[in-house]
Amino acid sequence: MNAFAPKDFTFTVNDTYAMQSICAYESNYIGLGMSASCDLFTVEEWLGFQTTLSTEYYFDYAYGNPTGRAQGIGYLQELMARLDHQYINTSDSSVNSTLDDNAGTFPLNELFYADFSHDGKLPVFEHKSEQIVDGTLPR
Repeated sequence: MNAFAPKDFTFTVNDTYAMQSICAYESNYIGLGMSASCDLFTVEEWLGFQTTLSTEYYFDYAYGNPTGRAQGIGYLQELMARLDHQYINTSDSSVNSTLDDNAGTFPLNELFYADFSHDGKLPVFEHKSEQIVDGTLPR
């Protein structure tokens, strides 16, 4: 990367992480396709980025974090409420019961739900992993 940078600038690990993160958003969320700077990364670097995200999420939000289960309880409570077709009127967890107690913001009896927790980079790169392993860069 530094070979492509101005002489008075040196890319850091944080800079390259940020650039790869932006590529995911450009490609998958904004719909612009990837900018030319995304082509600077090799397949191996994309695999490394995917591994970094998996490790990061494991230790930030999953079993690698002692508070991981507490962070996810609200999501599970909302899932169970939808499956049981019940509103959540009060909550002692991360559930916002002011949103989950009415049809306008917490619809029930739908055929399909798309609920999300935090940042969406991980699912994007899990979805793209077949392409990466296949030897092509994510697009």
